[in-house]
Amino acid sequence: MRRTLALDVEAVADADMARRVIGEAHLTDEEALSRVAPPRRPGEVWRFPKPLYWRVVAVGVGVVSAAGEVEEIKCVEGGSEKDLLQSFWRGFGALARRGARIVTFNGRGFDLPVLVERALFHRVPTRSYLGERDFLHRYGDRHLDVMDAFSNFRAHTVLSQQELATLLRIPAKSGITGADVAGLWEKGDLEAIQRYCLTDVATLLLILARLGPDAGWLRHEEGGRLEASLRRRLKEAGAPVPDGITADD
Repeated sequence: MRRTLALDVEAVADADMARRVIGEAHLTDEEALSRVAPPRRPGEVWRFPKPLYWRVVAVGVGVVSAAGEVEEIKCVEGGSEKDLLQSFWRGFGALARRGARIVTFNGRGFDLPVLVERALFHRVPTRSYLGERDFLHRYGDRHLDVMDAFSNFRAHTVLSQQELATLLRIPAKSGITGADVAGLWEKGDLEAIQRYCLTDVATLLLILARLGPDAGWLRHEEGGRLEASLRRRLKEAGAPVPDGITADD
């Protein structure tokens, strides 16, 4: 098994960036976001914006050794968005130099573009990713985007991570969805956001362990070792994820 970094990003729409791009500081948040992401259907105020219009509020990571052991699963520390991005890209660079691969769920469509573009805004170096062609190759093996690969690179309708987890009988419900993150951020409940983010990382690793052997991403014995190691790590660390994800199902 290759050394692996599983990651998940939680972000909120950034109206300040929209006003900056438009050049009209007087616009309300809804007005600014509707200008950069015009609604497409009745009832919408704005549609899903481009990556640069998302402020990163949490980054969850799970590091797996070449032996298939989960070394750590945590949310990256950082006060401001710039601090958070600096911490993430510093750790990413260290792992990339050791030959690690990335595992994400829709990471090519959202997580990595957001991490890169927001880092560029804050002048945080991303050469360890942008300068490594293997990470940018859609059909390469340095970045495994599970959603992309499982849909045969969008040849058929994609599943959400929750749908795929349910299909694989992984108990990963947290009571929170991505749609709840903005409200939690406004209330200052970063702990709930991080809990949700870590649940997604743990779910992603379990998906890799269950689906990986059939998909040829790792061997059967490696999948079993990874799953056992993840459950053990979560129980030992008391990581803030739902109890069901550590239970045998």
